[in-house]
Amino acid sequence: MSGFVLAVDAVACRDEVARFWAKVVRGPGSACWIWAGAVGDDGYGSFSIRRPALDEQGRARPSSRSGRVLMREHVVSAPRYALAATHRVMLTASIVAAHEVCDEPICVRAHEGLVEGGLAHVVVSSQAENLSQMGRLGRGGGTPRPWHARGLDRRARAARSRALRDVVRDYGWDVARMEAAVAALQPAEQARLF
Repeated sequence: MSGFVLAVDAVACRDEVARFWAKVVRGPGSACWIWAGAVGDDGYGSFSIRRPALDEQGRARPSSRSGRVLMREHVVSAPRYALAATHRVMLTASIVAAHEVCDEPICVRAHEGLVEGGLAHVVVSSQAENLSQMGRLGRGGGTPRPWHARGLDRRARAARSRALRDVVRDYGWDVARMEAAVAALQPAEQARLF
């Protein structure tokens, strides 16, 4: 995704945006909005979109047979898509979606201002700021510190995200089932969601 710029036009991408939000279960009040679609091996939500294939000059490339614009499929992170769709900004490779309020990789609560009594959980950030936050939260490898709880590894994070996704997809917002699903997959000191 190095050269791909994610932009979501509310009019041109109306069906795509509706398809995205149909896969979101909104928690009450200031809780997370959980992605109930595909989850990648990194534990983050994944969303498939189609965009025009571009030539070296950045122009839409026509198909050789029909003359119509050649489309290319891209898989983007659900939090990143939520940011682009909500804030109507172009997200380049240097701009990342960071979870500021929560540390839930399948949270897509990226609205502007206060909504239903809560702030956005997913915000625009730089890679440097995001890596710094990962270190503070004990994710991303490195040397564990005895005074700091170690974050989940990539495989465990993906399993946790999929378990949480399955619960909200199948039962809606059910805190007891959500907590039971994640508690079965991680250490007791990290099991609580909220």
